[in-house]
Amino acid sequence: EEVRMLALGISSWVAVDPERAERWFRQALESEDAQTRLLVSDEAVQLAFYSALARVDGRRARELALARASDSPQGAGALARSAATLEGLERLLGATTGAARVEVMDEFCRRNLEVASDWLEVHGEPGSHDELVALVAEWKLLEDPVAGADWYMRQRVARGFRARRLAEIAQRWGESDVESASQWLARQPDTPARDLAEAELALLLATDHRDWRGGFTWVAQVANPATKIEVLQGIFAEGWDWQGGAPEPQMEAAAVEAGFSLELLEFLRRQQATE
Repeated sequence: EEVRMLALGISSWVAVDPERAERWFRQALESEDAQTRLLVSDEAVQLAFYSALARVDGRRARELALARASDSPQGAGALARSAATLEGLERLLGATTGAARVEVMDEFCRRNLEVASDWLEVHGEPGSHDELVALVAEWKLLEDPVAGADWYMRQRVARGFRARRLAEIAQRWGESDVESASQWLARQPDTPARDLAEAELALLLATDHRDWRGGFTWVAQVANPATKIEVLQGIFAEGWDWQGGAPEPQMEAAAVEAGFSLELLEFLRRQQATE
């Protein structure tokens, strides 16, 4: 309610006295009061302010949003949502960097995903645009997981980003079709970069589908010991019978079938019992 009232108020204020409204807005963004900064940084408030300012003075709205883009990227996003054309969004993409550019690209994808991805493939810089690639991929995976995964895997990203890429595909695709996502991941090279994706599928199968066998089969393939233990703990927490104070028998049987030792299961039992 407070956010809604502030958004309405700032929009009306800009319409009648843009200079004073802008001055207050700037001061609020730099306020020592954390609650004030949080309120004025809210997406709805940012959109109301920049949309109103753009109607009064489009050039000033653009200058202010870009000047504050590094510490308040929501302004660039609000400006993007008030842009009338795709050409205007392209100009904003060319004028922003970092989190502000991600905000603009999100609006571009919402309006026209194909044009947005075409722009990225032409203007993106491999290794420095990984967050933009991930954002476009997220939209594509929601629209068509098969085509989205294929597009994401074709993009050049930094080596350290590749594990995240696999994990995001597994997660997004798995949310709509976990069987197809599992089959896709099984066809990828079995390297440590698969660990996060295997963990995502293991937890998804166990927590959302209560498929203990599928979950433990995937976690057994995780190479990193710390990641493996963390995922096992998550599965055990899901399959713990809090009234009986013990894991569900089917879950423990699936763990044994997947090759986990009785000693490890006992360790997880004791750990869960103390939670």
